[in-house]
Formats: sequence, structure tokens, C-alpha cells
Amino acid sequence: MQTSHPHPAPIGMLSPLRHPEFRQLCLANFASNLGNAMQSYALLCLIMAKSKTPLSAALLQTAGSAPMLIFALLAGSLAERIERARLQFWINTVMALSAAAVALAALQGKPGETTVLLLTFLMGSGAALLWPAWQTSVASLLPAEQLPAAASLNNMSFNSAALLGPALGAALLHGLGASAVLAVNALSFLGLLTLYRRWSRTGTLGEPASKAARRARTWRAGGQAAPLQSGFKRLLGLVGCIFFGTIGLVALLPAYASKHLRLDATVFAGLLAMLGLGAVLSAFILPPLRARFGPARLLSAALAGFAGLLTLLPHVSALGAHLLIALGGMAMATLITTLNSLLQARLHPDARASGLGSYMLILAAGQTLGSLAWGLAADRWGVTPAWLAASTLLLLCAAAVSASADRTARNFFGQFQLKTSP
Repeated sequence: MQTSHPHPAPIGMLSPLRHPEFRQLCLANFASNLGNAMQSYALLCLIMAKSKTPLSAALLQTAGSAPMLIFALLAGSLAERIERARLQFWINTVMALSAAAVALAALQGKPGETTVLLLTFLMGSGAALLWPAWQTSVASLLPAEQLPAAASLNNMSFNSAALLGPALGAALLHGLGASAVLAVNALSFLGLLTLYRRWSRTGTLGEPASKAARRARTWRAGGQAAPLQSGFKRLLGLVGCIFFGTIGLVALLPAYASKHLRLDATVFAGLLAMLGLGAVLSAFILPPLRARFGPARLLSAALAGFAGLLTLLPHVSALGAHLLIALGGMAMATLITTLNSLLQARLHPDARASGLGSYMLILAAGQTLGSLAWGLAADRWGVTPAWLAASTLLLLCAAAVSASADRTARNFFGQFQLKTSP
């Protein structure tokens, strides 16, 4: 007599929270994300108060994304050589002290543009150096089958903070001043610092990899990656173009709000919150769309939609702008999660770290160069022509993705998949 074996029940998004260490890390990380979102809003308001040019706000985005471009490769090396809890403790300590130092400077008067840009660069440097250690830390706290659910939770945490942060930042900024917002961000690191200090003593996150193991992984990754360099490079080229174009929305949003909509800082917080709201909603809308249309068509649609909103934004009312920016948040989340999951699924485990490192490097390069280029373009010709140029670039990217999806063989959505068989 044959017994039927039921299929395993799907793992819910909240299931990783049953693990105490991950639950503590998730809550502490949300507090830190919330403090960072409040600070980002306050710094944008400070720099726009100092200078009304689009280039000033764009430089703030450049200062935030440039560290990933500079430190992406170093960060992976540090994560493999230094015990992860200790590494993350000291990096978060430097970030907290940086926020506290600028909060003290703000008590004596508004910090200058150089100080704001320097703080943004320091916080971005910390985030860049933390990224590989953070990813491996989460993987060490959970069973492998719960990692996708953990990734969804982390995305939800980040996007929820992006939704709530501007509103809370606006309330504190106008009630108590910029120093209060910066001080709250410094305090928001306490949860993470407490966890990492304790875990460093107990070895919860494991030890750094041995030199021999690192060398073996490097050789295996190089051997596995060799047959797919052409397709992978084409994908990375597309990634660079996509994020070069999409960063134009965030980089020029302050100038757009003040010059086109003539909104004050409080309403500008609402625009930033709509980006977070769109990203949160995407977590519920994307799964059925991904299952039905696949990654290539989903990417193409998101790119075309993003190009459309950049074209329409200069010609709509404040209400229309809020709705379009929410759609922009959904489109951005679609692009990021689709590209991330595509790489995670297609790359062989031995080449995953190096592949993701290359991906983050190109993404950062696109955002850094894009924010600078669109800021210069808007400073010279205005926000509307700059967004029209970014829209054209994104439409070309959408056409490239569609053309690739229509090919029956060796398109770059399948060409770089690594063989896992011996």
C-alpha cells in the first residue's frame, strides 16, 4: 500500500521571527532604519535651505552612493577576515558617533553644506562596509529555507522606515530642530550595538573564514564564472544604465518640490513618504505578477512605467505628483527585487558572493554618476529636460530587456546561469 506524502507547507513571511536572535536583529535594524530615514529627510531640508540649486540636493545623493562604489570590494574582504559581530559593532559605533557629532554642531547653529555632505558620506561608507557582513549574518541565524522570507522581512523593514521616517523627521525638525533629529538617529543605533556586543562575546555569528577556505572559494568561483562572463557583463551593463536613469527621480525631487510645486518642507516629507509607501505596497503586488509574467517582462514594464512618470511629473498637480511618486516607489522596488532575485537564483553558490559584489559595484557606479550628471543637467537646463533625458534612457533599457525576452536562445536572462551539475 502506497502512502502519499503531502507537499511541505509554504513558509510564511513572518516565520523567521520565531527565531529569537533574528527577531532581535530585525527589531533593532528597524529602529536604525527609521533613524536613518529621519536623518535623510532632515539633511535634505538643511542642504536645500543653504542652497536652492538642484545640484546641491543631487550632490547629497552622490555623497550617499559613492561609498558603495569605493568600498564594495573592501567590504567583502573585511567580512571574510574579521569576526562579523565585532566588525558590525565598530562600524555602527562610528556611524552613531558621526550622527552625534553633527547633532552637537547643529545645536550651535545650522551645519554648513560641507558638514552635511561629509556626514552623508560617512553614513554611506558605514552602510557600504556593513552590507556583506549583514547578509552573511542573517544567513547564519536562520535555516536556508527561511532566507527568502527573511529577505522579504528586511525589505519590508527598510521600506516601512522609509514611509514613516520623513513624517517623524518633519515633526521633530519643526518642533525641536535639526539637532533633535540627528540625536535620535544616533540613539537609534543602540539596539544594534547591544546585540553585536553580546554576540561578539558568545560567537553567535560565527568566525571569519580561514585563509585556505577563502582561497578555495575564490578559485572555484573564478572557474565557475569563466564560461558566463559575456552574458553576465551584459547584465551588469544593463544594471548600470537602469540605476543611472532611475536615480534622477530622487536626486532632483527636492528641486522639483520647491520650484515646480512650491511646497514647503512638511509637504516634501509627504513626497518622500510616498516613495516608501509604493515600495511597501509592491511587496504584496509583486509575487503574483512575477509568477505570471516572469522577470524580463516585469523589468520591462517597470522601466517603461518609471520613464512615463518622469515625463509626466513636471506637468501634474501636487496630488498627481504624490500618486505618481508612489508608483515610482513600486517601480523602483520591482526593479531592485527582480534583479536581486534573478542574480541570487542564477548564480552558482561558489560565485554568488563575487557576482553580487560586482552587481553592487555597478549599481553604485550608476547611482553615483547618475545623481551627479542629472544634478548638473538640471542646474544648467532645468528639472524637466533632465527628467526627459533620464526617461529616454530608461525607455531604451526597457526596449533592450524586451528584445532579450523575445529571443529564444542565449539571451542575457538565461545565458549567465551557471551549471550546478559536476
